[in-house]
Amino acid sequence: MTKEKVPFLCEFMNEAVVLSDGRVTTCCMDPLNQNIFGSIYEDSFKELERKYVDNIRRVAEDAHSLPRCSICYEKIKASGFKPGKYSVNFSEQKKKDHLEQLSSLKRMVIEPSSICNLKCNGCMQQRFDIPSYRNAPRLDMDTVFSFLEGNLGQITTIRLYNYGETFAHPESIPFIKRVKSLSSETVVHVATNGLMLDTHEKRKRLVESSVDRLTFSIHGGSQESVEPYMTKVFNFEKVMEILKDLVALKKEYNAAQPILEWKYLLFEWNDNDEEISKATTLAQQLGLDSILFFVPGYPSPSKRFMNNPEQLAKLGQVFKQG
Repeated sequence: MTKEKVPFLCEFMNEAVVLSDGRVTTCCMDPLNQNIFGSIYEDSFKELERKYVDNIRRVAEDAHSLPRCSICYEKIKASGFKPGKYSVNFSEQKKKDHLEQLSSLKRMVIEPSSICNLKCNGCMQQRFDIPSYRNAPRLDMDTVFSFLEGNLGQITTIRLYNYGETFAHPESIPFIKRVKSLSSETVVHVATNGLMLDTHEKRKRLVESSVDRLTFSIHGGSQESVEPYMTKVFNFEKVMEILKDLVALKKEYNAAQPILEWKYLLFEWNDNDEEISKATTLAQQLGLDSILFFVPGYPSPSKRFMNNPEQLAKLGQVFKQG
C-alpha cells in the first residue's frame, strides 16, 4: 500500500555530507547512508549540487520520497510533532522561501575518516560500527580538494567531522590549511575528542592552518564523570593539557582563531551542580571561548534539563559572566 504524500521541510538538509568512502548523502542525520545520491569520485560539484537541490524539492513534496527522511518523519509524527528543525502543515510561501534558501550548495560536511579512537557508550560508532557501513575508512583528501577547488567561493561552511574522529586522518590538518589558503572566508569547523592531537607539533600546525573553530567533546567535569559515556579510554587530564597548549599557541600567534569550545552532553549521571561547576570553572581557567551544554537523545539523557530549555540556557550564561 502506497503511503499518503506528506510535504516536509527539514533544516538538517541545509548541507551535503561527504562520507569517508566519497559517497554523498543528504544530511548528518543519515549515519547509515540510506539517502546516498552521488559520489565525489564520480560526480562533478555541479552535478552533485543539482542532485542535492532536487532531493530537497522531493522531500518538500513528500517525506517518504527518501528512506532516511521517511524514518525521521515517522519518528517526529510519533512524538506528536514537537517543535524542532522541521516544518509540517506549512504555507506555500514558507515552502518557496525554504527552496529558495537551499537553491544552491553552500554548506558541506566532510567525514575524513569513519574510524574513531573511542567507542562511546550509546554513540552510533558503538551501536552500529559505522566503518562497516562505509566502502572505505578514509577519504582521499587530494580528491576532496580537487572536487571543491573551483567552487570554494560559494561554500560558506565546511564541517570537517561527522561519524568518525577527524584527526584519525593524517591529512586533515594539511587539508584545512589548503582550504583556508584558497578561501579564507570559508569557515572550517572541527569537532573532536582531542586525544589524537597528542603532540605540540600537531597542535602548532593546527593553529597555523587557520581553522576557525574547534569543538572538544568532553562530557563531564572529571575523569569519573566522563567515563560512563566516553569510557576509560578517554583521558581527561591529557585533554586538559592539550587545551591548555592550544590556548597558549593562540596567544603566541596573537590569533583570534581557532575558537575553542567545550561541548558537554548532559546525562543523568553528570547533570549535577558539582560536575557542571567543575567543567565551567576549568573552561574559564583554561581560557576557552565557551562551554556548550546539550541534552542528547540517547542514552539516559538528563531528566533535569530535558524539558527545561531556559535552565539549560542559563548554564552558558554562567560561563560568560565569569
